[in-house]
Parts: sequence; C-alpha cells; structure tokens
Amino acid sequence: MATKAVQTTYLWQGTEKIGNKTKREIQGSSQALAKTQLRKQGVAPTKVNRKSKDLFGPRKQKIKPQDIAVFTRQLATMMKSGIPLVQSFEILGLIVAMYLLIFQLGAVM
Repeated sequence: MATKAVQTTYLWQGTEKIGNKTKREIQGSSQALAKTQLRKQGVAPTKVNRKSKDLFGPRKQKIKPQDIAVFTRQLATMMKSGIPLVQSFEILGLIVAMYLLIFQLGAVM
C-alpha cells in the first residue's frame, strides 16, 4: 500500500521565461519537488520557502478601522450610561452576531 504524500504550501520568488519577476505560492510534497515543478513551468526560482501557518488560525476578514470606531463608540456609550464592562461586551457580541446573520442571509437571497 502506498502512502499519500502530504502537500505543503511554499512561497516562491523567481523569474519567468520572459524576464518578469514573480512572487506566488505552489503546492508540493517537498521543497525540491516544488523547485522542480517551477522549472517545468519555465520559472527560474530564486527563493522557495515553506509558508508559515497562521498563529491564531486562518483569518476570515480584516477588521476595518471604521468597525473599530463604531465598536469603541458603542462601548463608550454603554460605559457612560452605567452598564458594566462585561455586560457591555455581551451586548456588543449579540449585535455582531445579528449583523453577521443578516449579512449571510443577504448573501443567500
């Protein structure tokens, strides 16, 4: 029985046949095989390194400065009105969850 090779993502930099410098990703079971694949595609690889894994898992979306501003304003308003910090976070969490649900429903329709 043959074992299946684990595919790893490699970040590479190299020069294409026409002279353009390029930076991309490639899948391969080893760094040497990734370089070989690139050469077969007509790329002269200058750097091939294993892509590091995200420390906190895959990122879904970037947080926009506008979202941080809205969150901060809402939190400040609740704090000024006397709502405890933990309860304020719970309320904001519910608001975000409802917003995500509405966003997902809009994408389906």
